[in-house]
Amino acid sequence: MDTIYFFRDADIFSSVLHNNIWSSPKKLISYINDGSPLRSPVISKDSKRLYFSKWGGYGAWDLYCSYWDSTTNDWEPALNLGPNINSYSGEYYAYELSPDTLYCINDRWAGMGVCIYKKDSLTKDWKIIDSSNYNHPLGAGDIRGLSITSDRKKAYFSRYISAYDHTGDSLQSQLYVTYWDKLNNRWGDVYELNINSKAYQIKVSDTWSYWIGGWDEYPWISPDGKTLYFVSNRDAARKDTNHPSPDIYISHLIVDDHGDTVTAINDRGNIPYNYNLKLFPNYPNPFNPSTTIKYIISKYSHVSLKVYDLLGREVQTLVSEEKPAGEYQTIFSATNLSSGVYFYILKADGYSASRKLILLK
Repeated sequence: MDTIYFFRDADIFSSVLHNNIWSSPKKLISYINDGSPLRSPVISKDSKRLYFSKWGGYGAWDLYCSYWDSTTNDWEPALNLGPNINSYSGEYYAYELSPDTLYCINDRWAGMGVCIYKKDSLTKDWKIIDSSNYNHPLGAGDIRGLSITSDRKKAYFSRYISAYDHTGDSLQSQLYVTYWDKLNNRWGDVYELNINSKAYQIKVSDTWSYWIGGWDEYPWISPDGKTLYFVSNRDAARKDTNHPSPDIYISHLIVDDHGDTVTAINDRGNIPYNYNLKLFPNYPNPFNPSTTIKYIISKYSHVSLKVYDLLGREVQTLVSEEKPAGEYQTIFSATNLSSGVYFYILKADGYSASRKLILLK
């Protein structure tokens, strides 16, 4: 969660998070960036293998893998994944579910469809175990990125869609989630995420117009399923920008699939099942212009209570001080804020909890 890999202008870069600030992008060594066009880097869960697509090899785009060298603290020369995975068709994306299982996006059964490969325990050769069909839950091709939670219960992906099967806001890509169906031993129903952006029509004349924005692609979900990175050109649709290219975005899970507020894991990596940090719903909600927030902490600790907008930007700090165990309440005044949905996060002793509030003016 402290290093991100991405491609820009056909090369692969990395950036490191330090004190909540991402470092300037660093181009990977020549073992990776050897002059050939590259795309779609994906890191393994243990950070020891870097997969990416490279032009050339067996034909068109091929999938490669580089191993981390703990002695040099850098990446080793990239290896082609071989003819059982790569073909004369295009291979664009590899997601490692485990060291012996790969989800690959390629052109074997449909343009940018998903195939699953398993490594033979004896021969160490890759073998295809699911080339799907046109009734595949993820759809018949046009998949742009794929990522799965560590418990293997949810898969996030993006798919190119058209105005004919959506809402009429032009051709674009949308982010989706699907859940593992234990009964049928496959991925089940597919749902759109609530963070997808819309394309906007720019009218040039009475006879010609074009669309801008609306592309949300290449999701990467954290192992705990609470943090989602993705690529989007949504800001290209803003009137105050001349930047049409996609950027990297981050979204945090606020409410889970059961409608419950998400409680973050603590600093030691444990889920605080028995920790008595309780954050109550604000009252009233919706509100204007002020609302009361009530909470309980079970031990003396530094307490932080902050309000954020839907883009994750801090709008107000309500509490930031040491407090003994007890029940507290504070007033959030939103006189200077515009109507909309916000959320507040309580942190104490390495634990956190969050809730949503609505300002209506």
